[in-house]
Formats: sequence, C-alpha cells, structure tokens
Amino acid sequence: MIKAILLSVVLLASAVTLPSFDEFPAKEIFKGKPTKINLKSHKEARKYRTALTEGVQEGPNFAGHYTVVGIGCGSGCEIITVVDANNGKVFFPKQHRRSAAQGIGARTSRVGGAKCCRVGNA
Repeated sequence: MIKAILLSVVLLASAVTLPSFDEFPAKEIFKGKPTKINLKSHKEARKYRTALTEGVQEGPNFAGHYTVVGIGCGSGCEIITVVDANNGKVFFPKQHRRSAAQGIGARTSRVGGAKCCRVGNA
C-alpha cells in the first residue's frame, strides 16, 4: 500500500510542468542612461555604494529595467541587490543566493534561500 502511494506521488509530481522564463516576458526594455543610485532608498544602500555603483555600470540585466547586483559577503554567500534604472531605488530581497537563470527580457529569476547575511528589505 505504501509503495502504491509513493508511486502515485512520484507520478503526480513528474506530471507537473514548471513555468519557463519565456512565459513571463518583460513589458518594456529600458533604453538610455540609468538614473543615479538613490542611496537613501534603503538603509543598507550607503554601506554598499561602491559595489552598487560599479554593478549598475552595464545597465539593466533583469525584467527590462532592473539591475541585479551581487555583492560577495564571504564563503559562498552573495548579497543580492536590485536597482531600478528608472528611479535609482535600491532593494535588498530577503533571499540572498542567485542562480544564473535570469535575463533582461524576463520578469522572473531563481533565487535560493540562504540565510548567511542579515540584510533584508525593511
């Protein structure tokens, strides 16, 4: 009986199709020069101003107008920040690890749940 239940669960789980990044295209791709970073938009932004400033140099790399900037904080940990090119606002998502699965034309990103850094959107 237990084997039958486990087999049913496995078969149901394998039938689920995960969404792809292509299903969530960005509505518009930012063109032009991004707005200067607003260091007052988050209490932690000023602490990381050099890394943020360097990180946004290439322009938006996610969801059309956001720049995802990774800041190393030691031993495989990376603080993920997101800067809006339209208004310079800085966000520090509560989940910190990022995978390479993102892009300028997508509105989604894969982020893991590392708890190594004590930074979050407050």
